[in-house]
Amino acid sequence: MRGIFYPYVGLVIILLAAIRGFFIHHLNIPSGIIFNSTAISVVCFGFFSLLKMEERQNSQINFVLKLIKINFFFGVIWLVLSLMISGLSELGFVYIFILFPAVTLLVNSSFKWLEITISTIGLFTAIGVVEFWWIGKVQGVSQLQDITFNLRPVDEGLGRIGDHWLPSGYQGFYHDSANVLVMCGLFEISRSIGVKISRTVILRFLLFFGIIFAIFLTGSVANIVILLLFSLSATLLYGGVFVRILTVLAMFFLLSQIESDGIFSDYLYFMEKFKIRQSDLEGNGLFNSLDSESIVNSTISVVFGGGHLVNTPLKRSEIAFVKLLISFGILPFMNLMAICFSPIFLYFLLIRRLRLNQNFKITCEDKERGFNLSRQIFFRGLPILGANLTLLHYGSLFRITSIGIYCVLMALFYKNLLVVFKVLNRSVVDKNQV
Repeated sequence: MRGIFYPYVGLVIILLAAIRGFFIHHLNIPSGIIFNSTAISVVCFGFFSLLKMEERQNSQINFVLKLIKINFFFGVIWLVLSLMISGLSELGFVYIFILFPAVTLLVNSSFKWLEITISTIGLFTAIGVVEFWWIGKVQGVSQLQDITFNLRPVDEGLGRIGDHWLPSGYQGFYHDSANVLVMCGLFEISRSIGVKISRTVILRFLLFFGIIFAIFLTGSVANIVILLLFSLSATLLYGGVFVRILTVLAMFFLLSQIESDGIFSDYLYFMEKFKIRQSDLEGNGLFNSLDSESIVNSTISVVFGGGHLVNTPLKRSEIAFVKLLISFGILPFMNLMAICFSPIFLYFLLIRRLRLNQNFKITCEDKERGFNLSRQIFFRGLPILGANLTLLHYGSLFRITSIGIYCVLMALFYKNLLVVFKVLNRSVVDKNQV
């Protein structure tokens, strides 16, 4: 019986790690204590999950479990080599290898508590961003700098767009807060459209719009674009007519603000970034170092990794996919990407099963059920795919404040998928008996 509590302990650890800045800022707990305790807790939970991990009988996700074990194996090798070469300076990468086993344990949690964890993190993160924005606006940037430095004692905590300082939120860095808001925002919108209106759905919509407002304030353009594009796609595909019209009008309004300096400029200052061409920036901005000479000179790092420790040309790239590739090498990188994008493969596997199942019947009821099942899995995978694409820029996804939420989202996807395949298997058995 004790085993049923392990996933819920993990959810608490993930929640505390994601909003750890709240306890530092509001409860005045020393940052060193919070950082060390949450880091140790996350690592221990990940390692414990690895020990408890076991394959499920006739399960479609067993290949993902094997990928997670291989990822851990690569992580051990990488960690030993990094400790020998650079000491403890690269320990932040350890979460990429140690926490994915937690997905297999979190699958045993209830849908309710998995969803509550994500919504709670999204709510606290949005509140933190708005609070820090208000502090900078009312008390001045010096106060905002002091608070941010306490949450993350490095120089990268505060950014700015023009005259606007970007609030870091409880995560301590505006890109990190935006990354969390992308995942939580996509989760809330995916649970709000295509379903009957209820009090819970209304609350999810309200939280989603609060997240939209907060992510605008972060000024993290790449994360903002991903959240808007994926939300727009989901709404146009499965939203009602009224919701679709409102969505289109909202997008036209945002586009109209690119060249506008109206009353909304104090909140939509991220739009200024759309006026800048990447080719005009020093080093070509986002495309920095992605020239043929830099790629050729970084071949050794691409194949074997370690590019983050040496002066590899691709090290200056702003694309997180590239940074991961040169840091770990081609084989660990491909294995990691296979884990991250496994929901896409499993989604198409589900579509194939649904089509095969239709060979056993030609009824409207089965067609409608197949559509609903595929839509349900599509929505569960939407936040994961959006999170993966945030690696096109800064790469906050694998920080301690984000990777736990990512694992919860993956656990939700796999849990739904197992339920759907169980229903399909039962359906096939029933039809064969007939």
